[in-house]
Amino acid sequence: MPRLPVISAKEAIKALEHFGFKVYRQTGSHIHLWNEERNLVVTMPNHPELAKGTLISILKQARLERKEFIAAIKDRYGYVNSALVARLRTLGLAGAVLKAGRTP
Repeated sequence: MPRLPVISAKEAIKALEHFGFKVYRQTGSHIHLWNEERNLVVTMPNHPELAKGTLISILKQARLERKEFIAAIKDRYGYVNSALVARLRTLGLAGAVLKAGRTP
């Protein structure tokens, strides 16, 4: 089973939009997405980094496989682990990653 990336709620929303989900409301710090075709609602916290268990719960609510979700992230961003790229930037080591064509 592929490892889930560490991503923000914003990145997760963009990936879910690939599958037909749309943001339809926000209650406090939780964002609700709706997929009219599949008649599904997904609720997620608006956090800068989603915990692994939270991301698994989001995928279950959306009835998506990990592989599908990771492929959507790769299609959207061209990389998988945005938190790692951000950490490399703060350390000044992101040049090698960015030169390899994996720009966030």
